[in-house]
Amino acid sequence: MSDLINQHFGFGCVALASQKDLRSALTILDKAYISGIRYFDTAPVYSKGYSERILGTFIKNKRSEVIVTTKFGLSEIKPSRLPLNLMLWLKYKLKGVNHASAGSLDLKPEQHDLLPRIIERKEIEKSFKQSLENLQTDYIDCFLLHEGLSEFLTEDALAFLISLKEDGRIAKLGLATNFHNTAREKNLNIWDVIQYENSPHDTRSDDFVLQHPDKTHIYHSVLKGLSQINTNDKFTKPELAGIILSHEHRKNPSGKILFSTTSPIHLEENLKQLTRFETWSKVDLKQEIDYAFS
Repeated sequence: MSDLINQHFGFGCVALASQKDLRSALTILDKAYISGIRYFDTAPVYSKGYSERILGTFIKNKRSEVIVTTKFGLSEIKPSRLPLNLMLWLKYKLKGVNHASAGSLDLKPEQHDLLPRIIERKEIEKSFKQSLENLQTDYIDCFLLHEGLSEFLTEDALAFLISLKEDGRIAKLGLATNFHNTAREKNLNIWDVIQYENSPHDTRSDDFVLQHPDKTHIYHSVLKGLSQINTNDKFTKPELAGIILSHEHRKNPSGKILFSTTSPIHLEENLKQLTRFETWSKVDLKQEIDYAFS
């Protein structure tokens, strides 16, 4: 089972900096690691770089054992030099005010197209350098264009990204936006990885995954609706989480499923329940999901 978790599930670090102190943040990352997760997703805009810095602290002695994804192109983030513990304490005391700074960045499909913008080489260079510093590494496994499209990149910017890959400073290039915009990307051949939201009720991606088998598809927000339903007479919420995670893996068997939590206990329980339901068929899993959300 640890091989399944290792290969197909990842931990999203968007709310990592909502922990009350560095020890708590590192504890949840360690719980994910011990559980078999080796894929960690972050971005400069997540708590103004502090998510990257926390993850960097965690991976510095195990860099070769983990896959790190970060992003670029959304906006320039001015790095804060407050010590991690002080920043986390301040954010915890101000909980509810700019909780994770990027928790609502994922655009819904009905919000239509991204507003065009120009992303230049110097912006990417600066972002890349800062991410390396925050993550305490000299390479990035997956470097994703955040809420953008290839048409936003200048020729020089695209050439620079390709050079990063050729030099081994990044292993894979990718796109991270909502499904609506992913599906209208004109140059998917540029990207090795495509990351977008998905849910048990969303069937739009099913054909998309089959149409682009050469890409690594990363689903996120798969447990987003779970908090909005009441526990039913059949399954607890941790059990439903396991059902959903297993179902999403069946929809995207060659990709990865991202999920996030601020509780080490919830993380452990979700993966435990995933183990329980992994033997179920996709049809049976979907039937229980429909019942739970009805």
